[in-house]
Amino acid sequence: MRFETLESRRLLTGWLSELPNAFRFVSIAQSLSSDQVCVAYANTDGVGTAKITASSTPQVDVTPTEAESGFGSPFAVTDTIFRDDGAFEMVGSALTDRSLPGGNGEPTLWIDSVLSALGLESTIAGNAGVFNAIHRDGRAVGEDDLQPIIHAMGQTSPLPLGEHHAIGAALDLNDNRVVGFADDEAVVWNRSAEVWVLQILEQRDESTFGSANTISDYGIAGGSDQRNENGRTVGVLWNRDGSILREFLSEGDTAVTHVIDSLAAVRTERGSQIYHPTDGSLTDVDDFLREVGQLDIPEGPLNVIDLELSDDREQILVLLESASESEPKQYAASFDADLLAGSWQHPWNRYDVNGDGVVTPRDALIVINRLARDPTTQLPNGGTRQNPYYDVTGDSMISPRDALGVINQLAVLAHRFVA
Repeated sequence: MRFETLESRRLLTGWLSELPNAFRFVSIAQSLSSDQVCVAYANTDGVGTAKITASSTPQVDVTPTEAESGFGSPFAVTDTIFRDDGAFEMVGSALTDRSLPGGNGEPTLWIDSVLSALGLESTIAGNAGVFNAIHRDGRAVGEDDLQPIIHAMGQTSPLPLGEHHAIGAALDLNDNRVVGFADDEAVVWNRSAEVWVLQILEQRDESTFGSANTISDYGIAGGSDQRNENGRTVGVLWNRDGSILREFLSEGDTAVTHVIDSLAAVRTERGSQIYHPTDGSLTDVDDFLREVGQLDIPEGPLNVIDLELSDDREQILVLLESASESEPKQYAASFDADLLAGSWQHPWNRYDVNGDGVVTPRDALIVINRLARDPTTQLPNGGTRQNPYYDVTGDSMISPRDALGVINQLAVLAHRFVA
């Protein structure tokens, strides 16, 4: 293990740890208020966390969470977070008196070690469901009896489905957006004026099955498309407007499992790869981690189990599993986000100058106002990882052509909407 503590942030940086084989870890999170990293596990007989801390003798301390009366195993943990108030939360499912026979549990939330079942009060066939993801503000999303749900302000509520939808699930959330699926369509729920509105993401044809698995600050939903004619799963990235940004094909099944900052993790039959949006390249995850300074990472293939930003958004946390062994080894690691290449062009959508996930006249206006304040056309070297992204044309300059590029794209989008 290698550890280094950043005293200014009290967070671990540049570290790598092999995790105990006796547990199946599924999620990773880091607290801004301490030097602690937590990874959560779920076995058939219980759940718990492993706490990784920096010290003169680094170690991984595993802490089981005792089940309260009224809850039975098996448990499932799907996601973890340190809330804004410092509390550590896990979500998943657990058996309760209302659960269906056969092992299906009820959507469940752990705050520190306190366990609460929070499914819908009225369900279709009993209670069977799970929370799939949690936000640092305490909201959680999932499904209960095949209905998409969101838990917020102490209440679990269903998310709307379309008239032709019978079932669905919410798989991830980010601010005012939730992604998942409804029947065979990949969908996103957008919150506007206190109401959740369903939006269907683009599919290539009617014979495909879509599922949006994850969402990032850049407004990109990632997921998979099941092509029924050949039985293969194709990885997909979508733009915020619902159009397909990129598809990933391979010899076998492929899925986009995570998007974080400007990166996407793509699962293939040969392990996970990292997609670089700036040049469109794919790199095996072990090679990518060596590029950002993780020289002790074992040779691949490796699968990305979880990919998260630290609370201060300065580090990227990675939970990995070896993909080629009969008894897979697991690893937790992190690296500084500043090691990612910066650019004056938005990494996902070059027309999104202000980085809010949509293209509007404001994006062109930002370029025009910048030129009015400062006629200098040359942009500083090194790029940026924060908006505004002035370089719409990709020529490392800022000019009226960048504003014109946004205006022309708005015309294209308007024509597509009318059509």
